[in-house]
Amino acid sequence: MTGKGVTVAVLDSGYDPDHPDLKGVVAQERNFTDDPDIRDRTGHGTHVASIIAGADVNYRGIASGARLAVGKVGTELGLTESAILAGMTWAATEVKAKIVNLSFGAPDTLDLDPVEQAVNTLSERTGTLFVVAAGNAGTEVFSPGSADAALTVGSVDRQDGVAVSSGSGPRTGDHAIKPDITAPGVGIVAAKAGGTGGDAHVAMSGTSMAAPHVAGAAAILAQLHPDWTGQRLKAALTGAAAATPGVTPYRQGTGRVDVVRALAQQVVAVPDRLWAYFPWDGPDGRVTTGTVSYENAGDTPVDLDLTADGDVLRLSAQQLRVPAGGRATVTVTIDGKDRATGEHVGTIVARSGATVIRTLAGAFVEPESHDVTIRAVDRNGGPAEAAFAQLYDPRTGDTREVRFTDGVARLRLPKSEWSLYTEIEDGTSGTTQRDLVDVGLADGVWQYGYTSWKRPGLGTFVIPARAPGLRYMMRTLWDSRTRTPSPYVYDLVKTYADGLPDDPAYAARRADLAKVTATYRASATAATGTPFFGARFAEDKAVFMESPAQDVQLPGTLVHYRTPGFVSLRATLPGDRLTQTIIRAYAVS
Repeated sequence: MTGKGVTVAVLDSGYDPDHPDLKGVVAQERNFTDDPDIRDRTGHGTHVASIIAGADVNYRGIASGARLAVGKVGTELGLTESAILAGMTWAATEVKAKIVNLSFGAPDTLDLDPVEQAVNTLSERTGTLFVVAAGNAGTEVFSPGSADAALTVGSVDRQDGVAVSSGSGPRTGDHAIKPDITAPGVGIVAAKAGGTGGDAHVAMSGTSMAAPHVAGAAAILAQLHPDWTGQRLKAALTGAAAATPGVTPYRQGTGRVDVVRALAQQVVAVPDRLWAYFPWDGPDGRVTTGTVSYENAGDTPVDLDLTADGDVLRLSAQQLRVPAGGRATVTVTIDGKDRATGEHVGTIVARSGATVIRTLAGAFVEPESHDVTIRAVDRNGGPAEAAFAQLYDPRTGDTREVRFTDGVARLRLPKSEWSLYTEIEDGTSGTTQRDLVDVGLADGVWQYGYTSWKRPGLGTFVIPARAPGLRYMMRTLWDSRTRTPSPYVYDLVKTYADGLPDDPAYAARRADLAKVTATYRASATAATGTPFFGARFAEDKAVFMESPAQDVQLPGTLVHYRTPGFVSLRATLPGDRLTQTIIRAYAVS
């Protein structure tokens, strides 16, 4: 089984048409970007395409007999929503690809975005299966992997351990289970764009590499069952996946893809309405029903034993006979009455001899929660084009990222005392000079910090705020403008307590600073070194470690003028080897 006769569309950054692994593999192509051609200038699309159907002997694609339709929807500058939507429509309606691989994503929002909607609509109308990377944010699943119809893929290593960065649920809003499945995504060797000879392949990691493994598996399954829809392919792959013990479904879905078992099992479980969302201010009943239909592709009937693992799940039957070439359905009652608030995740398991089919189900019983709308405005009062915001609870450290669309963000928050931190970029300033600003904040157990490469005093504004317990720090570095490398560096730090200052300016005189002369030497033959240093703002670590504008000669001397009163940490990197770990150096006063 090689996926012969099946077309898989790859919507990505294009591909390298000269790479030997993809010669004769790509049957159709179209460029939806402003680039002049289909050529892959990032290496991402080439790598993904060859994982699915690459022709190399040693690094053969998962479905080496499949044919690819490559749609270029991204460039070195990123992807556009219009290109993605056009590529999806082309792949599903014009190419009529059975499977479409989407190894990209963006942070999910409470609303259904256009790409999520397109996944759901095109899946229903055309029967295409969209296989989507879960994203590499670790604590959330990106859109469009958050779409109901998507077969969303997380990443595992060679021991089936879920990668730390692999996108994990619950899904934004209803806390439903995502990802759906996992696949190998750590250290995956595949075609390198522009590579030749011994340099023709490269190892890459991420859910972008895991998704094409599942797309290839789906193509193999579609070869065996050419009449199956994408949703039935999805159900077969998720039902046959191999679960890793001790890992929650929010990390792995039903488990690591197992195409051999999926090919061997003649019964597929097709779920319908198996996740319930019970809002705190909704009807008192908190009971709903869904179904699991077991479809038998074989020529003999199958008797199934059914069990439900989960405190909110009840089945209408414990045994079920599925006729040859037919289906049988069990009703699933999801009962959230008198249950604790939070997620209640369960698994429905159907067994018949060696056949084991797992289906995830459950409910989210919401604690007291409220809809919140946040608007970000620029200095002229219009919608801010670029804004970052984070809600946090200083007592627990719980955070919520705020996603703005046209300056508006909508969230649903559990009842608590939330604090809001916001940065708004109006695009009117921004210099790439050496001068930088480090900003750190801490409130209870919450900490946040960032570096802005802007000259201090030009375009940085603070809205004053009184917030007991909030600590604020601003730090800048200054070098000589007339001597290179600079023989000294000014390290200026200003902190404030119980809020944000009316005026963040800090006027420093050299006479008031602590002078520290540091001599740097190499333990080997390195000619230069990079010293890193940082003022400890929070109790547990230095928030920022910065370096001079240029490396220092080894041996060499650098004079530091520092704001008194801070414990400093330092590290030194001679050449390309870290020979000194971070140490507590001194407290200057």
